[in-house]
Amino acid sequence: MTHARTLLSAITLAATSGLALGDLASFNDLAVGTEYTVGQTFTSDGVGFEILDFRPGVMFSNRARVDNNLMAGGDGLDLELNNVRLELMIPFAEVPSVTIFFGQFGGENNLFVNGDMLTSGNIFDLDGMTIGGADIDVLAFDASHGRLTVTGDIQSFGISGQELWVDNLRFALPSPSGLTLMGFAGVVATRRRR
Repeated sequence: MTHARTLLSAITLAATSGLALGDLASFNDLAVGTEYTVGQTFTSDGVGFEILDFRPGVMFSNRARVDNNLMAGGDGLDLELNNVRLELMIPFAEVPSVTIFFGQFGGENNLFVNGDMLTSGNIFDLDGMTIGGADIDVLAFDASHGRLTVTGDIQSFGISGQELWVDNLRFALPSPSGLTLMGFAGVVATRRRR
């Protein structure tokens, strides 16, 4: 029954939140100076996030912090990731794409998709690679700023950095037929348990 409730919650979120292809978490609804540490969760523009260890087995005593320095190349507020991972709490079984603006200014960066991890000192080097069965596209705005897009069947997405700022995270919703199939599967699973 818990799985059916989760499925119903995801479908309700899609129907009521206004999230659609192109909607985003801009971090503009957060207060400047707010800090999040490992284990904390928060929402921005209705999208859920969790702060996790920098990478599995590597814990630092650092944080994510909301600022207004426009370091990610977006607009308004952005989120500084200082030796922590920002994990998107995807409200569906999977989404077809995730896009995020970034500004990188040194140190190690990690990308996490579907349980796989890629590490790079320069996010631009990830362009054209595959992670967790999904394709990576990186568009450079200048030497430090760009847009990262991951396309495929994405069940989990996270990004970490040592001197990394992020903004305007977008994820595309599953197709309406995918939501219909998920709903049908939930009804079948619920009836089989009875």
